[in-house]
This record gives sequence, structure tokens and C-alpha cells, in this order.
Amino acid sequence: MRNRILLSVIAMACLARAQTPETPRFGWLRDASGLLRPLQGFAANFVTGEARESGVLSVASSGTWALAKTARELIVFDPAGVEAGRLAAPDGNALFAFALNGEPAAAFFPETGLLLLWSGGSFEVAGWKTGRDEEVLAVAGAISFLVRRGDAVWRVDRAVPDGQVTREQALPGVGAPALLRPDGSVLYADGRALVLRSPDAGEQRVELPGPVTALNEMAGDWVCARLADRQVVVSFSGATPRVFELPGGER
Repeated sequence: MRNRILLSVIAMACLARAQTPETPRFGWLRDASGLLRPLQGFAANFVTGEARESGVLSVASSGTWALAKTARELIVFDPAGVEAGRLAAPDGNALFAFALNGEPAAAFFPETGLLLLWSGGSFEVAGWKTGRDEEVLAVAGAISFLVRRGDAVWRVDRAVPDGQVTREQALPGVGAPALLRPDGSVLYADGRALVLRSPDAGEQRVELPGPVTALNEMAGDWVCARLADRQVVVSFSGATPRVFELPGGER
């Protein structure tokens, strides 16, 4: 009887392991050495999976799809965590955007002004560029930009076919780094704090251990903030934002 019970327990454990989803629960993480890793676990108890790519400069995920940029390539990962595409890309970092359904929306390369738009399961060159007097801080699909003109930050909406400006809105107080999120909210750094400004101008503010050097989407209401010596993930899902330190920091 004991042997039968033991075999049953082992079988159940194997079945549970086989049914464990491989898709990263909280998206993807670029660690301190530039390795791309899936981020799994629960709040305050995160773990990183095996490295999937080296030399990663930029990464973002929607909780389903993920985008990563190396020195010369843009890599797309599908909701199962499987590489779905790899294409040549300009040097430097990239800015990414996702649609509300989690699919990729856009990839922008600040050093060249190249814009790629997601269509029919792949990226296509937009065929137009943003204004030369604009420093693009963030991109959202499809297709809006946060741009800095002098000391001011603006939201600029453009028409997909030709890039013509359809709307402009000044955003007083917004600084960089910043994200323009799919729901229209703006997330930006203000010294040692992150501020989430909703479309109705309401704000949530959370203090961090240090100044923010970069931001990227993780999954849903979770955002990754890179500091000088560590990375943290911030959740805006409740009335009060929560901050958790991530593995793979530089300390």
C-alpha cells in the first residue's frame, strides 16, 4: 500500500511539473551582464530562468509577447516563450510598444529614426520618420510618441499610413525616462520616484531606492525600473504601488 501511495505522489508531482506553463509569469529580464532571461515566481520571490540571448541592449514584454534588441538584431518571442522571428536592426538601443491585446505594435530605433510597425504577424518598415527636432522618449501603438522638444515633453499622435500628426498634447512636469502605456497613461521618472499619470490626469507616485536610468514594460501593470546598482519591478495594480527588487542586479 505504501508503495502504491508513493508511486501516486510521484506521478502527481510529474504531472504537475509537466503542466507548469513555460511562459514567463512576469515577462523577461535583461540582467547586469546583458543576458536575456525569463522572469518567474511570485512577488518578493522572483527567480530567473536560463539565459536565452546574450548582448541584449533593450527588452520589453507584455506578459505574453516579448521583444529584445541586441547590437544588430531585433528578436521576437511569442506567448509560449519561443523565438518567433529575428531580423536585422540598426545599432543602439530600441523603444518598444505593445497593443492592448499584448501583441507587438512597434519598434523604434532612436539613433536612426527607423520605425517598424507590426502587421499580420511580422514587422514592416513604416516608411516615414519623426521630426528631426524631436527626441523620442517612448512609443506606443499605434502610433503615438512621447517626444522632448527643448525642455518640454509632448505626446504626439501620428497617422499610420503617412506619419502625419493627428494630435499634439503638452505634458507639463513629465520627464525622462518615460513610458507611454497602451491604456494612454504615462509613466515617468521624477528623481528617485516613479509617477504614473492616468489619462484623466490623476497620479500615483512611488519612491524608489535611487534614480531611475531606464524603464521597460514587464506584464500588465508591472514595470521594470533599472537603477544604478539594481533593478526593481513596480506594480500599479492596487491602490498603492508596490516595489520589489529583482535578481540579477549589479551589487
